[in-house]
Amino acid sequence: SRPGDLHPLPVREEARLMVDLAGGRQRLEEKIREAVSGGLWQWGLQLCDMILDSEGSLGEELATLRSRCLVELAGREVSAPGMNWYLTDDLKMRGLEVKPAEEAKVSRIRSGDIL
Repeated sequence: SRPGDLHPLPVREEARLMVDLAGGRQRLEEKIREAVSGGLWQWGLQLCDMILDSEGSLGEELATLRSRCLVELAGREVSAPGMNWYLTDDLKMRGLEVKPAEEAKVSRIRSGDIL
């Protein structure tokens, strides 16, 4: 760790500053396209997330590129939970709503410790 890690900027603020540092959204979109076309899936995902964190949405083209990154990374993931995380995030981005069953909510509440 470094001293700068003690009180980091809020994610949204840091992301906005990073988008500006990259030359703005249009320039960052170019870098995302380059990353995806070059098979740099992790980098493409991180750049997409920078825009997502700064603006709250990606738009259709970037959502498609982010989806490609998630699927490619899932295919290389060695752990089942990691693969599930990539693929579930992709499905959520496409509109999947994850809602626990009512029985699961009740079970979780009853199994919890009050202390």
